[in-house]
Order: sequence, then C-alpha cells, then structure tokens
Amino acid sequence: MTFNTFKKVGIKLYIQFIALVVVLTLINQLIIQYVLRQRAYESRIISLAGKQRMLSQKIVKLACQNNHQEVLPFLEEWNDIHIGLQQGSSTLGVPKLENQDIKKIFNELNPVQTKIYWAVKRSPIPQDTLENKIVLRVMDSAFMQSMDKIIWVLENESKEKQQNLIFLEIILAIISLIIIFAVVFFVIRPTIQIVTEQNMALGKIAFTQSHHVRRHLVNIMGAISLIKEEQIPLTQEQQHLFELLEEASNNLDNTIHEVVKQVNALQNQSTSNHD
Repeated sequence: MTFNTFKKVGIKLYIQFIALVVVLTLINQLIIQYVLRQRAYESRIISLAGKQRMLSQKIVKLACQNNHQEVLPFLEEWNDIHIGLQQGSSTLGVPKLENQDIKKIFNELNPVQTKIYWAVKRSPIPQDTLENKIVLRVMDSAFMQSMDKIIWVLENESKEKQQNLIFLEIILAIISLIIIFAVVFFVIRPTIQIVTEQNMALGKIAFTQSHHVRRHLVNIMGAISLIKEEQIPLTQEQQHLFELLEEASNNLDNTIHEVVKQVNALQNQSTSNHD
C-alpha cells in the first residue's frame, strides 16, 4: 500500500472513529439528561409523598379538634396531591404514575383516603364520639403506612436507576476507550511506521547521493583538476568539451548537495511533527 493510499484510508478510518466517539458522547449526554429529568421527577414525587404524610396527620388532628374551617384548605390540597401522584399533574410537576407496584399500593390506599376525605369534609365531626375519632386515627395510620411503602418503593426504584446509569456510563466509557485504542492501533501506529520507513528510505537516498554518487563525481572532478594542473594541450573542440564537462560536474555537485539538504530537511520536519 502506497503512502497516499494509506493516507486516504487512514483519514477515512480516523473520521469514522471520531464520528463514533461523538455519537457515543451525544448518546451518553442524552441518557444523562433523561435520567436527571427522571430523577427530578422522582425527587418531586418523593417530596410530595412525604408531604402527604404530614398533611394527613395535620388534617386528622384538626378534624378531631373540630377545627372544620381551618382543616378544609389542607384537605383539598391533600386530595389534589393524592390524585396528582396517580394521574400526573402539570401544576404539581409530576408525570402520570407508571410503576405497577406503586399503582397496586395506591389501589389499596384509595378507599382509605376516600373515607378520610369525606369523613372530614362533611362535618366538623359532629359532637363526635371518641369511637369516631379513634376510627379516623386508625384510617390515618393505615394511610401513612401505605405512603411509607410508596416512598420506600420510589427510593428503591431511584437507587436502581442510579446503579443502572452508573453501569451504562462505565460501558460507554469502555467503548470510548476501545475506540481510542483502535484509532491509535489502526491509524496512528501504522502512520508512524510508514513515516519512519520513509525517513529511513530518505536517509538511504541521502547517503547514496552524498557518498556513492558523489564519490564517482569526485573522481571525475579530480581528473578535470589534474588535466587543468598538467596543462595538457587541447584542441579548440576538446577545450569546449572539457569546459562543458567541468560545468556539468559542478552543476551535478551542486544538485547532489541540494538533494541531500532537502532530504535532511524532510527528515527533520517529519521528526518534529512526530514529536
């Protein structure tokens, strides 16, 4: 394979490798952004679930104290959050519930929540008996236990997603490293090898020019000098040929020096670029 052919193939491979790294990086960023968005939703849902527990306790406490007007705003907020956690709500900033385990818990919890909601909304628990208040507190306890289960499932789901993200990040990092090593092995290393071989070839050319070719030229130039020193008589035609030979010898000597100079410059440039 010639250097130009290898150069074209190498550039093509290099571009493909770099494009693959860019694609993997973009995929990585998209996954991270998606997971971060999901984590934000999950944090919001966990926060609202915790708020439900707090509101539930406050509602039952105020209801049992017959603070009807004061309890109603909390009651409606509590009910809105309960519905929003299941059906999704742009106001609350949460998506529709998809987790089947949490849906199952909510299905079991909904009758309890409904009983608490209407028991508080319809009355200041009229001259309530102690028995009615106890029932309300029992339902509230059942509600909080279910909310605790929901929070636990949400937290476990969040941790699992985080572990999956870490695993995916490691896989993508390994793939990126493999691509980088492939670029080094299949593109950069062969290029360095070819450049090194070319430098060696150029070095041989320079050595041949400066030693072998010039050695023969020196012999010719020595013979010319000897003829000039001996002042050998020459005819006009021979003198003309002698001058042409001398001029050609000097020009060839200059050409050899120039070739060696250019070869050395190319070697130095190649070495500098490689460093």
